[in-house]
Amino acid sequence: MTSRERVLAALNHEEPDRVPLFFGTSGVTSILGAGYGRLKDHLGIKCGPTRWFAKQFQYVWSDEEVLTRLGSDGRSVMAGPDLSHPSRFEGLAARCKAIHDAGHAVVLLSGVTLFEQAYMLRGVEECLMDLAGDEEFYLALQDRIKRQTIPFLQELCRQAGPYADVICTGDDLGSQDATLMSPEAYRRLIKPHEAEVLAAIHANSRAKIFFHSCGNIHAVIGDLIEIGVDLLNPVQVSAGPMRDTARLKKEFGKRLSFCGAIDTRNVLPHGTTDEVRAEVRRRIRDLAPGGGYIASAVHCIQPDVPPENVVAMCEAVREFGKYPIEG
Repeated sequence: MTSRERVLAALNHEEPDRVPLFFGTSGVTSILGAGYGRLKDHLGIKCGPTRWFAKQFQYVWSDEEVLTRLGSDGRSVMAGPDLSHPSRFEGLAARCKAIHDAGHAVVLLSGVTLFEQAYMLRGVEECLMDLAGDEEFYLALQDRIKRQTIPFLQELCRQAGPYADVICTGDDLGSQDATLMSPEAYRRLIKPHEAEVLAAIHANSRAKIFFHSCGNIHAVIGDLIEIGVDLLNPVQVSAGPMRDTARLKKEFGKRLSFCGAIDTRNVLPHGTTDEVRAEVRRRIRDLAPGGGYIASAVHCIQPDVPPENVVAMCEAVREFGKYPIEG
């Protein structure tokens, strides 16, 4: 199978030849700058200057040689950073077509968030206080963000929709222990707006929706499925019931695919290569049967992760991810 066929099969809840791998396929499946240099040295790869998904976060845009060596099945593409200029979409379709023709899954990064945009504008504490004490203001702000977001998404899909396999969006809704707001507040104040945004994607593209949210969001996973999320990332296995990936598969696996789940908090930075391999094998056994799983680290790989463990993770996906999955 090609990488693209592999990813599409998994997202359609079919069993491909092996579990797909996303490494460097988005900012949140990437590696931070300091660690990337060590990884390239370990692989013996000499490339040009480092490119960034988002330099302020140190999210690295991985070089093609690295992606090929590690076996990543997706390639990412994004529109330009100037929100108001028509050149933002220049060449986008051609870049997507090139990835498609090369046999990789086309992962289109929208950069769109709603709740996150609100708290970036207001500050996290002020935004949460708005949710609790000034719903009228919060809803007006959310509506303003949405009115700018939906036309952009419609044009993004028009430009790249024929080739995009996955479109990335999200909202960080969870803390280590629970959702940042009550599930009831999420359903009343945030979910309807997110539903409109995701509906705009589905109406204008055949792509699957990759939705990123850190933390323990177990209480609202069903809601995310209802509004059109196809692929949930990063499955933060250090956060409450998110650690029980077998339970997540049993509860939601017929309606939702998962991307992530390989622990970056403890195993990748502190484990041996054998422990990394065991972690990969566990998550594959829990999440991969019947399709519906794309292997990846939980969020960005941090600089304290030894490059040997990064390589061990990617190699273990190829080793243990062959279908049928062994119990």
